Amino acid sequence: MKRIGFGTTVLLVLITACMLHGPQSARSQDQTTAGSLVVWAKDHPYFVGLYQNGLTIRTGNSSGGFGHDVSFEKVPVGDYELRIEAAGYQTQIYHAHVAMGQQTIFDSISPKGEGTQIWGKGPTLSELIERLAKLEATQCNCSKK
Repeated sequence: MKRIGFGTTVLLVLITACMLHGPQSARSQDQTTAGSLVVWAKDHPYFVGLYQNGLTIRTGNSSGGFGHDVSFEKVPVGDYELRIEAAGYQTQIYHAHVAMGQQTIFDSISPKGEGTQIWGKGPTLSELIERLAKLEATQCNCSKK
């Protein structure tokens, strides 16, 4: 009979516990702290960016047409800016809230031409101040190099 040291036994118990409870806990956490976003834009290729507080959270693109949507799964609950861009079309910006366990669908109809259309609420004053501070800090860091 082969003996296993105490440290090895503890390690095996921890690995077994993680295997039994880890994925299940992660799944339940995803269901209680995340939602999803789906973007449909018809008849043309497009790019989608998901942003929060000026930072890129996720990006995706589509060739356009039926069944060619962009989906962002397991997005943490919160407020986001969803930006849809396509060559020859106006940029669409949606201010979206991701709710726990919910799927939000954006059916984007972008008018041809240049410019931007903004839908939903704008950023709060504190969000604008925070974004400005990040930009200023980045600019200062760049000028020091």
